[in-house]
This record gives sequence, structure tokens and C-alpha cells, in this order.
Amino acid sequence: MGIRLKVLLAFGLCFGLMAGVSLFLLQQSMSKSYEAIERDDIADNMGRVEQSLEASATSLKSVTKDWAVWNDMYRYALKPDAHWAKDNIGPESLAPADIAFSAVFGKDGRLLTYSAILVEGAYLNIFTPQNSAYFLHIKANTQHAQCGLIKTDASLVQICWAGIVHTDALNDVVGTVLLGRLLDAAHIQKLREQTKLSFDLKAQAGLPSGLTAWRNILKPGTIGSGEFWTSLDDEMVNIFYPVRDILQQDVGLISLDVPRTVHRQGVMLFQQVRQQLLWTVLLMTALLGLALNFMLVRRLHRFAKQLEVLDGQSSWNTRIDIGGQRDELGLVAANFNKLLSLIQSQVESLKELLVAKESALLVIESTQAQLKQSEQAALLGQQRVSDLLNHSGQGFMSFGADLVIDLETSRACDSMLGCSPAGRNAAQVLMGEDPAQTELFSEVIAAVLAESEPVVRESMLSLLPSELARGDRLLKADYKLLDNGKAMVVLTDITEERRLQTMLHSERSRLAFIVTVVSDSRSFFDALDAWREFVDHRLPRLLSATLPPQTTAGTLYRDIHTYKGLLNQFGFVHTPKALHAIETRLSALLAQGDALLPQQLAEAVSLQAFKTPFEQDLALLGEALGQEFLSQRKSIRLSSQQAQQLEALATRLLQGEPVDASQADMRTLLNALLHLRKLSLNALLSGFDSLVKQLATRLGKTVAPLKVEGGDNIWVDPQPYQAF
Repeated sequence: MGIRLKVLLAFGLCFGLMAGVSLFLLQQSMSKSYEAIERDDIADNMGRVEQSLEASATSLKSVTKDWAVWNDMYRYALKPDAHWAKDNIGPESLAPADIAFSAVFGKDGRLLTYSAILVEGAYLNIFTPQNSAYFLHIKANTQHAQCGLIKTDASLVQICWAGIVHTDALNDVVGTVLLGRLLDAAHIQKLREQTKLSFDLKAQAGLPSGLTAWRNILKPGTIGSGEFWTSLDDEMVNIFYPVRDILQQDVGLISLDVPRTVHRQGVMLFQQVRQQLLWTVLLMTALLGLALNFMLVRRLHRFAKQLEVLDGQSSWNTRIDIGGQRDELGLVAANFNKLLSLIQSQVESLKELLVAKESALLVIESTQAQLKQSEQAALLGQQRVSDLLNHSGQGFMSFGADLVIDLETSRACDSMLGCSPAGRNAAQVLMGEDPAQTELFSEVIAAVLAESEPVVRESMLSLLPSELARGDRLLKADYKLLDNGKAMVVLTDITEERRLQTMLHSERSRLAFIVTVVSDSRSFFDALDAWREFVDHRLPRLLSATLPPQTTAGTLYRDIHTYKGLLNQFGFVHTPKALHAIETRLSALLAQGDALLPQQLAEAVSLQAFKTPFEQDLALLGEALGQEFLSQRKSIRLSSQQAQQLEALATRLLQGEPVDASQADMRTLLNALLHLRKLSLNALLSGFDSLVKQLATRLGKTVAPLKVEGGDNIWVDPQPYQAF
């Protein structure tokens, strides 16, 4: 589609839109004006019909009032006279006044006379049962003359009634006169001629469907409320006016058809205006199209032709020339030429840049190859470090202030912790279900990461637990701070190491026990005898004594405490622990005071609790030293030289030879025999060195070794000092 056609279409659409809007507004304005005129015409026509009926009622009312104040009528109502009624108000007197019937009622409501015209060969009869309500209404309202409609078998009847009074006594009502006018076809035709409207009045109630109500247009009258209904088409307006009887019941319907002359005139006028406006739009569009063609379209066409030439040459040297006019199109051509010059210079620059780009691409490709090699080397190094960490047997993980563990963790973390820690909360993973430890871990890590002093950081990290229990595993935790503001935890499985340490400690205790017993067997057997005397004799005596339970418990507590220390001196393994448990139970019983019962004491201290751990300790000695060591007990050992000397002495004594104690070798032998059962004071006191060390260790003290100077030649019989 060419630009000429587009311009013409644009102008046509614009003017068409303007014309359409103008026609729409004109139609709306004309429709409202003609509708108002038509509405007034309809109301005026319906008003003329109503006024004609009201005028008929007014004339009938005037006659009725004349009859009501007729003095002869007054006398007739007081004293009815049939001859007077026939001559004055009989059927012959009704026709000239266009009256269909007349009726006179007495003061008591009794009918005095009734006259009516012939209707279709019979006198009009209004006194039917269905009309009884009308007469009741008339008898109840005789003070003033009134008019209205009633419905009879013949047709609708217009009636008026008034009270019969004397001209000199208007307030003395002696009866009622009732006159009626039949609204038959002849009377309706007269009204049509008067109004020059072809309306119709029918004795029917109800309205057709699809009507529009017109309210508050006409004033209410004797025949209706003033409201009427209409329906219309392109040619006619159908008007319906309901009429009411004196009881305000709808008994008839006035219908009037009015041609829509005003509407047709408005439509014709609108069509004429529309045709004139359409021709105006077409003419203006054609004139503007010609003007634009000469001023703009031809130059644009020339512009397009030169652009086609420029495109065909594929060169930026050509320039646009559309004439020397200095208008907007000329400025566009000038600016386009400037753009062509700029493009030409840019193309030349791009060619130079293209050469530089090709050389730069070669450098980039070389650099990318080097970067790729470096990246592969870095990935290989990272993989090697990861392999080292995964095969080190230790768990490595790191996290920041949010405590979320990084994805890079060693493989050992999964097996040590029983789950993959990556992406989880470090406090919950390491501290488990302990809320106090979890809170402590979170607070310490946050404080450490916020602290800048290295010494304070290390002090804070020392507050964290160094060992973590995970099921049957025991993990050692080392906490480190990284340079990137994160913390690292190194986990080491020390379960086997701790088990070996426990076994080593147990073995050391057993060996220390054996060494102590062997090195000081004499004191050991003394302690053994004292213990057995306590268990076999003293303990049963205390339990069976009649002393108060509080006294017995105190004595037992002191004895057990003494033997616990004595057996600890020799390194007993099981017995001191059992004595400590019994001592704890006795301490709880002593806290009861006088409430302590003998039965409670007997349950807390049983012989089996003393004997079983002691037998276990003796079994350790039996396994290591043999049962002969325990059975020999306090045997005295002699050297082979001493045994030979005793054997020679025994032979001489058996042979009866005298013994000379002054001989040096004999004196030496006899002195040795005297010292076999004794101990030097040095050896006796040196045995307390182990007891001093145990006591110092328990109290957290450091003491020098017990050293006894002298006493090697001072021999002491140990029997008197056995208790010590």
C-alpha cells in the first residue's frame, strides 16, 4: 500500500470519525428534542379526551343540581305524586337533556320513582344485584353534588347525584336525585367529533402487556387517576387510559392511537444532515489528499527512490537530494547525509579495529590455553590435597559465623559423626542433643570470630570440649581459625588409643601391686594378717554386739577407712574401691543419726562385700607369683653359705663337739642367726616411702622421696611394731 493511499485513508478515517461523532451527538440532541415534543403532544391529546369526558360530566352535574334545588322536586320527595313524576321527570323529559335515566330516593333511601330510555328495545335497568354497592355509596354521600362512572349490563354510565333541598332551606335534605348518561357508541362519536381524536372507550378492566407508564402528567378527575400507559412503534403511539367507577375500581379503558408525525419529521431531517455531512467529508478528504501529494508525498517518493539506489550501490559515498526546501523533510535529508558521513568514517575505523581484533584474538587464544593448563594444574593439586585429607584418617570441616558447615569436608567426617555434616549446623552436629553444650559452642564461636586479639581467641577456644563421644567412638576435637574469617575443626578417632591407655593403666596398677608386695613382703603379710583378723573376727563381733547402731557404724567407718589406706599403700586393685563404696554407704547411714536401724547397717555391711574383692586381688598375685608365694608367707631365706655353715654347726653339735663362740666365723654365724628375723631400722622406715607418695598424689602435692640416713646396723624385731 503506497503512502498516498495511506494518507487518504488516514484523512478519511479522521474525518469519518469526526463526522460519526458529530452525527451521534446530533442524533442524541434531536432525539431528545423530538421526544419531548412528541411527549407533550401525546399528553395534550390524552388531556383533550379526558377533558371531553369531564365536560360531559360537568354538564350532567349542572342538570342534576338544578333538579335537586327544584321546589317541585322538594315537594315530590316529601309527598310523592305519580302523575307529577310522569309529566315532569318521565321518559319523555329525559331524551332532550341527553339523559339515559333518572331516579329519586326518599330521605330514608327508598326509591320513589325511576325513569329510563329504551336500549335495544328494553328499558335501561341499573338496579341489579351487582350494582347494589353503588347505591349504598350514593346514599352515604348526599351532602354535595357528585359525579362518576358506574358499570351496567348495557355499557358504562356517567352519573351525577345530589341531595334534594328547598331553595329557602338548603341544609334540609329530604331525598336524593340521581341522573345518568349512557356512554354508548353514539355519545362517544359525539365526543370524537368534539376532540377530533379517534379514541375508544370500552367497559373492560386491565391493561395489555408491554406498556410504559406515564405518571403525574394529567390531573386526577372523575373518570381516572390521571395516569396512562403507552406503547409505540415507528408509525403510531398507542395510549391506554384506565377509567374508574365511583368506588375507585377500574371498570373501563380509553384507547387512543396517535400517529408519530413529529418522529418521522425528525428522522427525515437527520437523514438530510447525514448526507450533507458525508459529502462534505469526502470533498475535504480529496482536497487535503491532493495538497499533501504536492507538498509531501512526491518528495517522499523521491527520497525512497534515492534510498533504493543507495542500497543497490552498497556504498556510503552517495548522498540524498530531494530539493532545496528548508522544511522538516529537507532537515531529515540533511541529517541523513550527516549520518551517512558518520557511518562511512565508522566503517573505515571498524576495518582498522577488525585487523587489531584478529591479532588480539591470537593473543587471547594463547592466554586461554595457558589459563587452562594452570587451571588443570590447580585442580590436580586440589585433588591431591583432598586425597591426602580423605586418607589421613582425620575429619576436617570448616564453617563461618552462621555455623553452617561448608560442603568441602573430609571423608572421615561421615564415618566418625554417623552422617554427612555438609550444609548442617556445626553446633548440632558436634554437640549432639545437649542444649547447654550447643548454646556454649554457638556463643564461643561467635565471640572468637568477632575477637581480633589472638591470645584471647585461643583462650576462648580452650573453653570448647576437646573430646566428643559418638556412640562407642571417642573423638578428639582440635579447633583452628582460618585466614578467611572461618573456623576449622579437626576430628581424630582416639577410641583405640584410649582403650589401650586404660589397659596400660590397669596393667601398670597390677605390676605396681606385684612389685610392692614382692619388695616389702614382710609388711604385706603383716597387713594381710591384720585384714583377715578384721574380716574374720572383729567385723562379726561389731555386727553382733548390742551397741547402738550409730556407735557401731562410726567404729566400722574408722576401721574401714584405716584398712582402705593400708591396702592402698600396697597397691591393691579391687579391695580399696570396694571399701570406698562401703565407706560411702556408712557415711549416708551416719547422717540419719538416732534413726539408724540395725537392719540397715547389716544390709550396708556384708561379709561378702569384703571378701570377694580381696580374693580377686590375691588371685592376681597368685597368677603372677604363684600360690607358693602366698603359702610360704613369712619364711626366712638363707644364702647357700649360711646354709652350709648351719649344716656344719649341726654336725658338730650332733657329734658332741663343743662350740667355741669366740671364734670369728662362729661369732659371725651366730650373729647372722640372731638377725634373721629382725629388720634394720633403715629398711623398716624406708617402706613408708610409697605411702607418702600416694598421700601426696591424692592431695595434689609434690614431696621429695623419703630418705633415711643411718640405721643400717640398728636391728629391730618387727613383731612388737606390727600394728604400726
